[in-house]
Amino acid sequence: MTHLVVGAGEVGTALHAVLSRAHPTVVRDVDPVDLSPVDVLHVAFPWTPAFADQVAGYEAGHRAGLVIVHSTVPVGTCDPHGWVHSPVRGRHPDLAPSLTAFVKHVGGGRAEEAAEVLEAAGITTMVHDRAAETEAGKLAELAQFALQVVVEKEVHAWCQREGL
Repeated sequence: MTHLVVGAGEVGTALHAVLSRAHPTVVRDVDPVDLSPVDVLHVAFPWTPAFADQVAGYEAGHRAGLVIVHSTVPVGTCDPHGWVHSPVRGRHPDLAPSLTAFVKHVGGGRAEEAAEVLEAAGITTMVHDRAAETEAGKLAELAQFALQVVVEKEVHAWCQREGL
C-alpha cells in the first residue's frame, strides 16, 4: 500500500514517522509530489473555508483509494465526501509517541478499513460509524482543554495574590 501524507507540520511529520514503520509513506508539504495513484491519502493540514475543495483536489490528483482526514474540522466536513476522520491527540510538538500511546478514534463509512491501516502501524483505534462523531469529539476535547487553561490561569493568579 502506498500512503501520501499531505501536510508536513507537526501532525503530518508525526504521521509520516509512525506510518512509515509499516507502509511505504511519502510526506508532501507545499511542493507537488509525483505520486499517483495512492492507496491512502492522509490529510494533515489546517481547516480553512477552502478545505473540502483542497482535499477533493488532492484526492482526484493522486487518485486516492481512501482518504483519512487527521485535521480538526467542523462537524459535517467528512461524511458527505466519503472521507474518514481520525483526529490526532497528544502532546505538541513531538506527536509521534502520542500516536501510539493514545487510542486514535476513526469515524466514517470506511472507518473499519482505515482502522486496519492505522493498526498495522501500531496505532490502537476505536471505530465510529460516522465522521461527525469524531469531528464533534475533537472539538469537545479542545473546548475542555481551553477551559482547563483558563482555570489554571485563574488558580495561578489567585495563588500569586495570596502569596501561595
